[in-house]
Amino acid sequence: MDIQVAGRLNVADVLANPKEKVVRQAITSSGWAKAHPGTIDVMIGSPSAINFDGPHPSVRDVWKLEEALATIENDYDLVLIDCAPSLNALTRTAWAASDRVVVVTEPGLFSVAAADRALRAIEEIRRGLSPRLQPLGIVVNRVRPQSIEHQFRIKELRDMFGPLVLSPQLPERTSLQQAQGAAKPLHIWPGDSAQELAADFDALLERVLRTGRITAPDEAPRP
Repeated sequence: MDIQVAGRLNVADVLANPKEKVVRQAITSSGWAKAHPGTIDVMIGSPSAINFDGPHPSVRDVWKLEEALATIENDYDLVLIDCAPSLNALTRTAWAASDRVVVVTEPGLFSVAAADRALRAIEEIRRGLSPRLQPLGIVVNRVRPQSIEHQFRIKELRDMFGPLVLSPQLPERTSLQQAQGAAKPLHIWPGDSAQELAADFDALLERVLRTGRITAPDEAPRP
């Protein structure tokens, strides 16, 4: 995301003390805005967040991120919360702070099963903790279009989840790993491969905004 972390707090500090002053000190601007108009900010991540990922979080702990984001949400049109691929406390904390969930999966047997578990867990959170929470869709990542196995698994996902499977699916590209390795936004990474994948991400964002009925009139979306 092309950010500077020196002198800033991070999400672990926010989860420990979800006050507005702490939240704002953990947010910094992203270099993504060099290629796109508008404001794109990032709450800085931290390995220390794992300390809040216990198997049996209290209700108070689960609501901490919602409490934190409520202090600054009026500054933004859209807030995206990126989660690790697990269903532990941190993921549930993120879901409690969210209106919609996008499930990211890959076209493999175990990933299809994991997507099913994730949707069941979303329903569990919706019924027991946050009635506003809804699944927005499933993004299929790291697709190799020529793979018969991948084609089969994508069909399986569509048979299981129907319109929840979003298009386009994201192809596997080395340019993405290269951009990640350099800690730079994909949208400013050189080469046709990177720009084609960036266009796929843009199309998915438009789908997410439309499906979630999230609008930002007369300006670009601002995560």
